[in-house]
Amino acid sequence: MCSVTPLLLLPVLGCGPDGDRDDTAAADQPPWAGWEAEWFPCSLYEGEDDGLAECSATTMPLRWDDPDDDRTIEIWAKRLPAPEGTDRQIWLLDGGPGASGLWDFGARMAYVQARDPNATLYTLDHRGTGYSERLGCDAEAPGSSSGTSIASGEYPDCIAQIQEDLGDRLEAYTSTQSSHDLAAYVEATREAGVPVFVWGGSYGSYWAQRYLAVAPEQADGAIVEGIIPIDGTLILSEPYTDLAAMVLFGRCAEDATCAARLGEDPWGRLADVLARMEAGHCTSSGLSASLVRALFAYLMYSRAGMSVIPAATWRLDRCEEADEDAIVHLYYALFGDGGAWDIEAYSILLQHHVGFSEIWDHPDFEGVDLDAWYDDLYAEALVVKGYGHTKVEIYEQWPRYADPDWDDRWPETDTPMLMLQGELDPVTPHALALAVPEHLDGAHQHFVTFPHSAHGSSFDSPVDGGDEPCGFQMVQGFLADPTAPPETACVERTLPVDFDPGAAYADYWFGTEAIWD
Repeated sequence: MCSVTPLLLLPVLGCGPDGDRDDTAAADQPPWAGWEAEWFPCSLYEGEDDGLAECSATTMPLRWDDPDDDRTIEIWAKRLPAPEGTDRQIWLLDGGPGASGLWDFGARMAYVQARDPNATLYTLDHRGTGYSERLGCDAEAPGSSSGTSIASGEYPDCIAQIQEDLGDRLEAYTSTQSSHDLAAYVEATREAGVPVFVWGGSYGSYWAQRYLAVAPEQADGAIVEGIIPIDGTLILSEPYTDLAAMVLFGRCAEDATCAARLGEDPWGRLADVLARMEAGHCTSSGLSASLVRALFAYLMYSRAGMSVIPAATWRLDRCEEADEDAIVHLYYALFGDGGAWDIEAYSILLQHHVGFSEIWDHPDFEGVDLDAWYDDLYAEALVVKGYGHTKVEIYEQWPRYADPDWDDRWPETDTPMLMLQGELDPVTPHALALAVPEHLDGAHQHFVTFPHSAHGSSFDSPVDGGDEPCGFQMVQGFLADPTAPPETACVERTLPVDFDPGAAYADYWFGTEAIWD
């Protein structure tokens, strides 16, 4: 049934006189055509009371593709209005899957608008995270035995709880349904003559591709980075993290400062250090080889993290008391001292739900014993998170959904696209992202590789001379004219990873005055 409530997103032509959805009123229109949203003041930075932004808590169909299902779901969005009139609207899609745009993107929205004052910035919470009916369970409560993390043994009860609470609603927490949510919000907010852009990173790139399949003509342009191919698999994140780290250590061998400490074969030096740790070297502070492998894998996500991995290897090799203290400091600088997840800003359960249902099974792994496959990988790999066996265990228990009409379906769209990919990306690897421009190769669809960037190129591509990051320069050019070829000259000016980045990095990561000593 259609009902009018505060902050309701309401189909203008979607309800008949008796309040039922009228599915013949606009049969040739998409299900979100003509929708509207209401907005109220809220904070740009979650947890503050700044009143800088506006939010909408909008009731949408639980299943956009099933007019006979009258259940609904509340989807939240946030916008930062342009102070002096809007020349363009930009929707930011968060990653994970499981991250919350409303929690994560305040600073990015402010950054972009400071450089583009006539842009109105938007984001929304994917269904199942943030304020959009976040998936959670009692096991991740701060007072539980594993804090906000969920221990492997807690998953059976956790899964049973969400199944009891949600039943078949779980089947609607999908990238396709969330793409319809996005399309409805775009329809509800667009202004005549004002172009609309969608910008997605990591899982947000996958979400953006699904949106372009659902609404191939709605947006005026799309930007994706840290790209997951629409037919990809997250199984390969572990080996490609190790390969990216191997490339990083190869560049260390070519750097005078780095090679002076780690020699001609820094990768072999790391292998030796980890083997010695397996035998008890440098473990008195609770460090272990598996912890270091995972720590380095997470540091690989950004240039700031990558820059200190060789120095951490040097410190683990030397392992004086101050070095052990520095590595412990590094661990807490990266992970903090609480649970692994901020349960207000992230849903690990949504990550499992969408990941296992849409981005896991793959023809290359049909009939493969994944436990044995991970055994072989971990016997050789040096930089990995080590979550493979746990993932397999959870996958086998998870109530996965099927989406046969959309699964592995590439967008058929002429929408201009700017695709940015870091060559050192550990989790959405460059080698796999190269499949994307094979399918999205229209006249105004461009793929750009950044040789020194990791997981996200628009802000992780600094250039000499202090200009804006190269990737962001391209984004600005694309927003100004999405039909123009990107200006790629700045790619050659992007700076390599600095393996001796200075006192501020040393203090933050190691609690020391210098990176190496």
